[in-house]
Amino acid sequence: MRSSIALVILFTLTLALAPIVRAGETLIVQLNHGMLVKVKNLERVVVAAPDVADVNVITRNELMIIAKRLGETTINIWDARGLTTYLVVVTAGAVADPSKALSDILREPNVQVKVVGDTVILEGSVKTDADKARAESIASAFGKRVVSLLTVEQPSPPPPPATQVLEERLREALKDFPVTVKVLKEDTVLIEGTVTTDSDLKRIEAIAKALAKNVILLVRMREPLQILVDAFVAEVDREALRQIGVEWGGGNVTDLLTDAFAFHFGNLGQDWPTTPLQLLVARLRLLESRGLARTLANPRVTVQEGKPAKLLIGGELPIPVLTPLGISVIFKEFGVRLEFKATAEAGDLLTLDLKTEVSSLDFSRAIVAAGFNIPSLRSRRVETVVSMRPGEFLVIGGLIQREESQSIQKVPLLGDIPILGALFRSVRFQRGETELVIFVSPSVVKPTKEQPKAPDS
Repeated sequence: MRSSIALVILFTLTLALAPIVRAGETLIVQLNHGMLVKVKNLERVVVAAPDVADVNVITRNELMIIAKRLGETTINIWDARGLTTYLVVVTAGAVADPSKALSDILREPNVQVKVVGDTVILEGSVKTDADKARAESIASAFGKRVVSLLTVEQPSPPPPPATQVLEERLREALKDFPVTVKVLKEDTVLIEGTVTTDSDLKRIEAIAKALAKNVILLVRMREPLQILVDAFVAEVDREALRQIGVEWGGGNVTDLLTDAFAFHFGNLGQDWPTTPLQLLVARLRLLESRGLARTLANPRVTVQEGKPAKLLIGGELPIPVLTPLGISVIFKEFGVRLEFKATAEAGDLLTLDLKTEVSSLDFSRAIVAAGFNIPSLRSRRVETVVSMRPGEFLVIGGLIQREESQSIQKVPLLGDIPILGALFRSVRFQRGETELVIFVSPSVVKPTKEQPKAPDS
């Protein structure tokens, strides 16, 4: 019983006297001996040379370093404090002469070691900065204070300046673009070159601004693309649109063989002798000839890539506004408005930022202001961003407008008699729905030098 109590007391004293290892220090362990190291919530341990020194984990807060062979190794410990790296040096026996023991461990012929009390003095020369740091780290295990008078024969080159680092990072990030990079200051760069598309230009600008505070961009496009946007805007009676066989999505391509009037937008990608756009426009022209549809606009606009284009087919409504100086007039646009900006992407994709609006005057909801009869505006608008290849087209539908009207038929004079006049007139209400259909198709065009042919006389 007494021997067990003594062992417990001895183990407790050993733990109490165990050194608390600081991050990054050097540990000197005698061969075939061990050293207890305290950690905090140990996660994992990695030993570089386990044949020199190995580790036994006792608890999550304690581990034992065991010296197995003369030499040195590093031990990386991950715990609640983060990563800690130790340099472990295994010596042959008890340190009787600290100066000689330290010299044997360093194995540097040009280094002289003196140990005076708790102070270690290092003199001489080493080859590299890494050798100097190693000698100072090992010497710290032999004394509380290290005086290093070591010189380096081959000092490490100074770190590159910040401007050089920034220039190398920019060149690596922009290596796929035909541009040159020059750093003018630590936070200012100059980029010059020529690219083919506006998309490349924007990517270069975004990358440069992510790495440098100030960017001077002198990059231009070699041959700016000219993009033609062909639009077709029509208003169609919904009932007639259903009768002619137009359906928004679904269907099978075989329907075009069995039903001459079936047209499903789900089949727009199928190969066909006549393009789907030509088929649909032809059928809309048929409805237009019957008074069931009308073409609002069919513009073709060419614009430089990345530049905005605007088109208005309509007019301007004058609206009087009362001001302290009197009545002034402002103008509100109405009609068919088309705004877009096309950008060429990688490959042959074209990204189209499109805004379309169709508005008309509504005199049934007019207001009277300052003696003027001002109609309201009925508007239908769409804003979207899509990616298409040249020749493909975007179809926008579902913009429905409902109208109600009534017609009165009556016998002259008799139909105007109060109460009894209802017997001599009839009222018929009519309801109609129209759907706005918009087609947009972008394509890349090139200017030509050919002269147009003169018309035949």
